[in-house]
Amino acid sequence: MKKNTLFILFFMLFQPTCWAFAPTETPEKPPFKMIVRLWSQHHTDSLTSNELIAALQRYPKFCDEVWFLTETPTIQDMDLHRRSAEQMGRMAQTLRQMGIEASFQFISVGHPESSAEKPHPNLFWGTAVGAGGEKTMAQSCPRQASFLRHIEQVMAIYARQVQPYGAWIDDDLRLTQHNPAQAICYCDDCINL
Repeated sequence: MKKNTLFILFFMLFQPTCWAFAPTETPEKPPFKMIVRLWSQHHTDSLTSNELIAALQRYPKFCDEVWFLTETPTIQDMDLHRRSAEQMGRMAQTLRQMGIEASFQFISVGHPESSAEKPHPNLFWGTAVGAGGEKTMAQSCPRQASFLRHIEQVMAIYARQVQPYGAWIDDDLRLTQHNPAQAICYCDDCINL
């Protein structure tokens, strides 16, 4: 077995999104469902995609659903999202043919930044501001109308291509720990609500 295939299986075994045990199935207690979170290279890199498919074919009962990760940060240009969504859609169709449901997750506001010195070039709306006035460089203010329109457009691209079972808004909608801001958002727009 190739090292990459072993790594994929190892990663899948130790990075599941959800673990639970359901000894009996009743209408009130549905059966256990294993969901595996995948990264964007699982649908954009053909070698990784092929190894994933081979691993899932070899172990067909390994998971019931996958969550594909959209391109990050979400503020990438639309052409990148379109290409990624087309690839994700093809991979989702392949997985559905194997009996695996396909969903996706996306990062919305943005992850904490450690080295951003200037705003992301595709961020055309206000960035998040902390309670003490700390301005972020790559994290979006969650109330900016342009940001919300962008998120809607990006998610529509993926939804059309993937036809997901579900969509997961990643935990970035939390309002704390968006370094350098510890709490967001205190920009002028949010304060003036």
